Amino acid sequence: MTSLSIEKLHIAYGRTEAVKGVDLRIEPGHIVCLIGANGAGKTSIMRAVSGLQPARAGRIRFDGTDITGWAPHRIAAAGLRQVPEGRQIFAELTVAENLRIGAWLEPEAALRREAAMLARFPRLEERRSQLAGSLSGGEQQMLALARALMGAPKLLLLDEPSMGLAPLFVEEIFAIIAGLKSDGVTILLVEQNASAALEIADYAYVLETGRIVLQGPATDIAENQAVIAAYLGG
Repeated sequence: MTSLSIEKLHIAYGRTEAVKGVDLRIEPGHIVCLIGANGAGKTSIMRAVSGLQPARAGRIRFDGTDITGWAPHRIAAAGLRQVPEGRQIFAELTVAENLRIGAWLEPEAALRREAAMLARFPRLEERRSQLAGSLSGGEQQMLALARALMGAPKLLLLDEPSMGLAPLFVEEIFAIIAGLKSDGVTILLVEQNASAALEIADYAYVLETGRIVLQGPATDIAENQAVIAAYLGG
């Protein structure tokens, strides 16, 4: 069964059509990356999948169920979690409090999952009692990722996880994402660092002005001359 299937998705803001008939599929346990320039429609697709942006037309199916038009909390309860661009942590709460919010649907599992997240992210263990707003950008990104994982997601949406991070943190974040795949987490990744994204992805879609213009195995996309020229600095 396909983990996520998007069919003929159209998204508009007033008279401006941001996404124009996109088809996209993600198989269970795979990392699929969506690359494209700013304004291509990547985040709009993410928001539509998680219920934050209504679709003008098209269908979104998650684990075989049509979730088009579902409310965000219902989609989250079904096992789909998003780590948004900009992290959006709760700066005035502690690291531990931020994590527990991620398990709000299953409070009985919060302490067990918190222990697992702190073991996975040792930097957060060291700072579990600190206010989240006092963390570095890389640590905040780890916290946002760990908070999403507190919900034991079947599908994780990652929107620009390396944005604004120092190179060492970028390397660490991508190692963590690759490790999640090893744990069987299915991931849709939107990422400005196309080279790093293609290196860990199974499949890739290239989006331009709201349309998919190229798709294929990530290794093939990484060797495409047009992609190299536009996104990989060739």
